Amino acid sequence: MQQLNQQYRDRFGFPFILAVRGHRRDSILERLAERLSQPREQELREALVQIQCIARWRLLDRMGVSESPYGTGD
Repeated sequence: MQQLNQQYRDRFGFPFILAVRGHRRDSILERLAERLSQPREQELREALVQIQCIARWRLLDRMGVSESPYGTGD
């Protein structure tokens, strides 16, 4: 994982960001490997989406609202 993280940072210039709620180690590694092949602009957009998910979950947690990691309200 450290090697892939370093490759990601070297390629894009920012750290790998993933809203990991609902993921396992193997699915995190899969996403990291997949996203390494993205164009920089697309990956920057994806990183911002992931930050939005993290912020949303943290806010909902503070409010005591339960939501599935995939936004289905389950």
